[in-house]
Amino acid sequence: TGKSMTTIAESSTAVKDNSSQFEQLVNQATSTQKDAQNLLANTDNLVSTGTQGVDESKGFFGDFSKTLANTRTKGANTQNIYNFFATPIATRNATPKQDKVADAKKAFDVRWSLVFGIGLVAGVFVMIMGQLVLQKRRK
Repeated sequence: TGKSMTTIAESSTAVKDNSSQFEQLVNQATSTQKDAQNLLANTDNLVSTGTQGVDESKGFFGDFSKTLANTRTKGANTQNIYNFFATPIATRNATPKQDKVADAKKAFDVRWSLVFGIGLVAGVFVMIMGQLVLQKRRK
């Protein structure tokens, strides 16, 4: 019995505790499941967005085919339609022109220096008042 007990005690210490490895495996499986659910949701969003794009393309194609059908109507003035397709967008440059680059000396704004100076003086004043209050409390 003593020999059996010794063997059992030695065997119990020979087998390592793998609970941390099991927890790590469970955490990885949970993480993989969440990633798979995110991937599925993103795929669903991609499919729905693609479907909306197809619907918009079909609508554009329908309107375009109606416009082209008008070119086959007898007595229709097709030249305006062809001109529109040749130059559908007329652009112009709306950017205002600048005569010269702003002078660097004129670009300096004194107001910022004034705001900084007031803030600096106010900060020093608050520090002095704080020190005076602390000295009065210590006395």
